[in-house]
Amino acid sequence: MKEKRDTLKEDHSGCEEALAEAKSEHEGCGDKIAELEGERDAAVEAHAGCEEALAGAQEEHAGCGDAVAALEGERDAAIESHAGCEEALAAAVAEHEGCGDKIAEVEGERDAVIESHAGCEEALAAC
Repeated sequence: MKEKRDTLKEDHSGCEEALAEAKSEHEGCGDKIAELEGERDAAVEAHAGCEEALAGAQEEHAGCGDAVAALEGERDAAIESHAGCEEALAAAVAEHEGCGDKIAEVEGERDAVIESHAGCEEALAAC
């Protein structure tokens, strides 16, 4: 029995020192735990009515899921019906790339013609 006790003492000879070191290392942890518990309690108190408010909001908006689903269905149908529009628009833009310049040129010609015939209406009315 003495041998067993001596063996246990040898096996655990560093435990007291390790325990003292751990206690020293975690000396301020009790204060930090108390501080965190205080913060937790304050948060719980601050949100005391939130469960009832959430339940009320969920009840108030109980039918919204159906409305959201319907709107999502409409959106998906619209997206599907316009599936090729981006490509068609890109093709049209590419096809008419130089039209802006041509339109500006024709508008310039029109303006010049209007200006050159500015007095014609009066002359025609006088005839």
